[in-house]
Formats: sequence, C-alpha cells, structure tokens
Amino acid sequence: MILNVNSNSKFWTGNVLLSKFPPMNHFAWRYGVSGRTEADREADRFFIANTEYPIIDPWRRPLCKWTHNNDETENEWLPCTETMNAGYSYRYVSVQRKFIKLFLPISQETFC
Repeated sequence: MILNVNSNSKFWTGNVLLSKFPPMNHFAWRYGVSGRTEADREADRFFIANTEYPIIDPWRRPLCKWTHNNDETENEWLPCTETMNAGYSYRYVSVQRKFIKLFLPISQETFC
C-alpha cells in the first residue's frame, strides 16, 4: 500500500491521536509529553524514532511508502527542510485515514 499525502489530506494533532489510538511500540518510538525533549516540543515533533531505521510504526504496523500530491516518487524517509527540524528526516503514516508525521534523527548518536 502506498499513501498519498496532498492538500486535501487531513492530519492528526499529536495529543488527540494519542488519546484515541495509544501507541503500542514503546521500544522504537518516543512521543507525548514525557518522551520528548523541550526542543522536540518547540519544533512540534510528536513521534520520534528511537531506533536507527524503524520498519514498524508506533502502532506496530509496517511502515508504508508514501507520495506527495500524486507524484510518482515513492518516499520513505526524506530530510526535513525546516530549520527547526534540521538533523531529522520525516515520513507520514495514516491512522483512520488521517496522517501524522514521524521523525527520524539523522545522527546515530541520538539513538537509545
């Protein structure tokens, strides 16, 4: 399955998603209030990978490739272009047809 993220896509806010669909993959992801650093909260990074290259999302589902605006390029992890997210890559997953952005630190020194 390939997800398509576009201008009509709906997105979760982290806290609402967390309350409706609590994550189960606590080893590979940090999230929420206690799991994130102050810098994560300021940059609005809600789900951050704890492993070098996760293949399972926070709900224990395989990560799917995704496209942007029906582009033919199938994406996995892309480098963040925003200054506040420098040093991270991102990808999207969907939960009940709404998307949330996941983050992956580029530096291996940040992994548990």
